[in-house]
Amino acid sequence: MPLPETLREPLAAARSMIGRAHAFDAGLLTGNANAMLTNAQAFVARDATISETFDAARRQIGAMADARALDDARTFALQAIDALEHSLLRARPNDHARALGMDWF
Repeated sequence: MPLPETLREPLAAARSMIGRAHAFDAGLLTGNANAMLTNAQAFVARDATISETFDAARRQIGAMADARALDDARTFALQAIDALEHSLLRARPNDHARALGMDWF
């Protein structure tokens, strides 16, 4: 089953921000990318794997803000988002999402 748009769009936005981050704006764009992950997480019922992959993605994205080797940090951040997307394929909507009519199962 494909990822629902409610989760797919914030991940795509985060990838876009990470992909275009440069040394002078990495702090701003990585903060915005992490906000996109927070937006997606607001609709997901949490379990250990999903929580761990959200946290790992946030750490890798956050590392970009201070990274001297921005290209390497970007690669790791994008890989972390890919792993998050994979774990979200089995995510269930939480009560908040269901109340908003976002029950994708």
